[in-house]
Amino acid sequence: STRARGDVGSRVPLGPTESTTVITPREQLVLVNPGAAPVAARLVGYRNLRPDRRDTGAVIAQPRGALLHYRLVTGADTVSLDSVRFAVQQNGSAATFTSAAPAITISYQPTAGGFRTAVRGSVASAPAGSVLLIDLPSELRSVEADTVDDLRHLAYGFKMPLRGVASVSFSKLDPGEVRVDTGSFQWVSARNKYWLIALMQPVAQPGATNKPAGIFRDVIVRGAPRAAKIANAAYGTTAYPIVNGQIAFDLYVGPQSWQELHALGNDLENVNPYAGWLHAVVQPFATIVMRVLLWM
Repeated sequence: STRARGDVGSRVPLGPTESTTVITPREQLVLVNPGAAPVAARLVGYRNLRPDRRDTGAVIAQPRGALLHYRLVTGADTVSLDSVRFAVQQNGSAATFTSAAPAITISYQPTAGGFRTAVRGSVASAPAGSVLLIDLPSELRSVEADTVDDLRHLAYGFKMPLRGVASVSFSKLDPGEVRVDTGSFQWVSARNKYWLIALMQPVAQPGATNKPAGIFRDVIVRGAPRAAKIANAAYGTTAYPIVNGQIAFDLYVGPQSWQELHALGNDLENVNPYAGWLHAVVQPFATIVMRVLLWM
């Protein structure tokens, strides 16, 4: 079963961390070791609008720690990859993390889309039933002028094939409250007002079609303690079943641009279902507004 991050012990990183950057014309995705996970995305052409950070570049990150955390479950063993130091190899624009114990490889390959990265991996001799538990972001550092309004938009979203989008606002989760959504999901995500981190079924190559498939199993979210009335954090976890020792999903870290998300062909443009029947009209309009605000 999927276990939420708050239900396990604290992670124990091995000594100092090292970073590796995967660079595209549109963003710089920073990966951390130990962990083999993304820690931040520096966006090209977008500005931080906070008064104390104005005129600096926008960075999608948590206030602390990586954006994602992985735990490998094989049989009765669970290993937090935050405690594993990998050998790292960069080949062109791709980065590959390799460990002998546990025997796992994870690679990040940028795509032509710029904000999407192909995440691929393998686990040697993985027994049946093995899974990669993925902890979603629990917080997102605001880069907006109105940080309070940004916090109000924090939410998890996920979608089953041929079903509508489900959205869980952080503010709807009381501290300690647990919500479990069972089934198979073609994508899972965390977002604030304008930015999005999404894990998804690999996007089809140009000219090809992809039948929607639920590659993630179950989503469990839990409300975090609150220091004030506004919920600025929550915990979310999903599971990726490892079949024949293989891992394959895509990672999107970037703006909630209707044009960008619609091009992925997986209904991710509906990740923020705030407009009801007006959604198709409001989404493109909101994208235009976002462009104006971020490029001012």
